[in-house]
Amino acid sequence: MWLRGKINTALAICIGAPLALGFGAIWFGAQTTMREAGTHEIATATEAAAAAIEDRAGLNLRHLTAWSKLSVMQDVLIGGEGGELARTLAGFAVQYPDFANLVVTDGQGNIVASSANEARSSIAADEGFRTAASGRVYQSPLAARAGETKETLSFTVPLIARHDGQSVIGTLTGVLNFNAILKAVVTPTTFSADGNALILTKRDGHIVFASRTDATLFDALQSGRAGNTMTWRGDSYFVAGIVMKKKALPQDLGLTAVGVTPAAAILATTASLTSTFLIVASIAVIAAFALAWHWTTPLVDLGNAMDALARGNALYKGPKPKPTDAFAPMARAFEVLRQMKIVRDKLWARERDLSRAKETAEAALKAKSEHIASLSHALSEQLSTIVRLSDLINREALEAATGETRSTYAKEIASTGASLLSVINDLFDLSEVEAGHVTLNETSIDLTKLIAETSADAQPAAFNAQVTLGRDGMDAPLVVRCDAPKLKHAIANLLSNAVKFTPAGGRVTVHLKISGDGNPTIVVEDTGIGMAPALTPVAATLTDTKGHHGAGLGLPLARELVELHGGRLEIESETGKGTAVTITLPAGRLVATPAERLSA
Repeated sequence: MWLRGKINTALAICIGAPLALGFGAIWFGAQTTMREAGTHEIATATEAAAAAIEDRAGLNLRHLTAWSKLSVMQDVLIGGEGGELARTLAGFAVQYPDFANLVVTDGQGNIVASSANEARSSIAADEGFRTAASGRVYQSPLAARAGETKETLSFTVPLIARHDGQSVIGTLTGVLNFNAILKAVVTPTTFSADGNALILTKRDGHIVFASRTDATLFDALQSGRAGNTMTWRGDSYFVAGIVMKKKALPQDLGLTAVGVTPAAAILATTASLTSTFLIVASIAVIAAFALAWHWTTPLVDLGNAMDALARGNALYKGPKPKPTDAFAPMARAFEVLRQMKIVRDKLWARERDLSRAKETAEAALKAKSEHIASLSHALSEQLSTIVRLSDLINREALEAATGETRSTYAKEIASTGASLLSVINDLFDLSEVEAGHVTLNETSIDLTKLIAETSADAQPAAFNAQVTLGRDGMDAPLVVRCDAPKLKHAIANLLSNAVKFTPAGGRVTVHLKISGDGNPTIVVEDTGIGMAPALTPVAATLTDTKGHHGAGLGLPLARELVELHGGRLEIESETGKGTAVTITLPAGRLVATPAERLSA
């Protein structure tokens, strides 16, 4: 055992070490890749945000240029209060909220109209007016206007006279609320999520905009940043800086966009990778031990299999080695021995089954003989009665008998003859059904009427036996397709048996219902002597009539007639508590199914 463990350990190390090194390389590569992916993601998002800001500013400049060419702008030549021109500017300001103010001047710099209250009356001294008056577009530096804290950006475009297409007759200035532009751009991006931040700074480090206002964050960007990462409040963040370029604008905005996103998710994934690596490495070592153990255990398994075979267990299979294995001949020899043991066990089991089958056949033959003896006894009794009464009629003593006595003898002869005929008919019908010579003559029949007629026929026997005969579930018609005489015969046999085996004062009830599966069901239930549950499977084949008159053909014939209709006959009984015999017909035989008969 010690040597086996030593070999297993050596093999496990040889197998597990390369696996561990391979998983380690994968883990290190995954860490590096995930960090690079996190850095690339924030850089891409920051670059997209910077481009969106410049595009938004450029779009507003294009709006301003397009408005300068509107015919209403020619009203600067009229002067005065601006009129229609002022209303147009007010409409633009409402429609385009990026503009904080729109101002139109004439060729001398005098303000003709504006969308907001403009304190000055002339901007002739402004650089923007002078540049636009020379026919060029002017872009102001990003700065706060006098008396305000919010950063603004303005564009001034010339108004060209339509009559010659060259003369500058005025200017149109659009003052942009830069903070509003930034918020509109940032809101639908990833920087609006918790933990992320976008910061815009000027070349001198002055912060123009921040999606998260936190002084400690700004300090961390200045002092705690190391390449593409920084530490803030004890957590790690990925950082990306993008210098905004001149894009569809007269000049550069002079801004740098800095994007910040938490690295916790990436680092957590890395930590998860570490845990996964350790788990996988452990599994690899365990698998290596298991593999090594597997390679050294076939001989032990073969020994266990031989020990099991010695104890009589041939189902314990030995190892299946490769043909090149050293112990392969031993394993093959063991397998031959095991197969011989299995064949011997099968032969013994076969012999045992044949012995049981023989016993079963002998028991069936004995039961058949007893049944024939019972049937012969019943026929003998009835024939003896007929012979005895016939003998009395032939004797001269009958001549002295009264007419009433002769009538009684005649009735008894008729009754006994009818009983004998019934037994013979049942025996004949049973033989015909079992031989497959009987066919069904199907018609539509109401089971409630059929049961009522059958119960009426059985009423005299029930009255003589002092047994109450009742019916249940007969409120509405239940029409089925069946051979009415044959089904009635089956029900009559069940009622006859129920009355026969129910003591005086007992009750026999016929129930009619539809099962939960939609099958028409007839149940004949009695409170008679019953039978042991173990005997119910054979009751419909051979009936013990000891202590009761009859040949025991009722249940077998009823079963055959029901099965001829595609149904089944089931018996539930308990000694001393009575018997319930259930006839279940196929649902397809149902012609009408009143809703009130549906039951589970």
